[in-house]
Amino acid sequence: MHSLETQARARLGDEAGTRTAIQAAATAREHVSDEHEYSGMFAFPTANQERCAGNAFLWLRQHDESIHALERALAAFETDALPEEPSYAHTAVTRLDLTLAHLQQGTPMVRARHSPPVLELPPLRRLAGVIRRTERLQRLLTSHAFRSVTAAGSLSKEIEEFSAGASLRQLPGPTS
Repeated sequence: MHSLETQARARLGDEAGTRTAIQAAATAREHVSDEHEYSGMFAFPTANQERCAGNAFLWLRQHDESIHALERALAAFETDALPEEPSYAHTAVTRLDLTLAHLQQGTPMVRARHSPPVLELPPLRRLAGVIRRTERLQRLLTSHAFRSVTAAGSLSKEIEEFSAGASLRQLPGPTS
């Protein structure tokens, strides 16, 4: 709950509250004896905690802290020996947030290397959180700051095609 609170507080611009929630999440994590004890919807690995902190710092425009937390999250998502397959959705949004943090920090376009694997997701895996972040990334890439950067235009075009190819899953309706 503390990790989710970090994101809510950050979106409200509450830096002190965000930092308090991040610390509360870290303190709560110390009391978990086995990270793999919980599974399914109750699982909340350290990687996800780092992802939430990184996203919160991104909202607060604390780019260095965001990048550090997101890099730790991405490394954990991609390398930790979890009993089940890592969450492609969490990995994808972590990659997109990392790209946003680098670009907002003013890091050269070469740092946009985190987004290409996301742009290869098949349509059914292009969940709402992924699409929202690609749209946010596209807005940044088409902003005045990136108008003269050729690589930004190219990545923006790829994102546009990615978003257009997203498939919303429809829930089955009542049968007649």
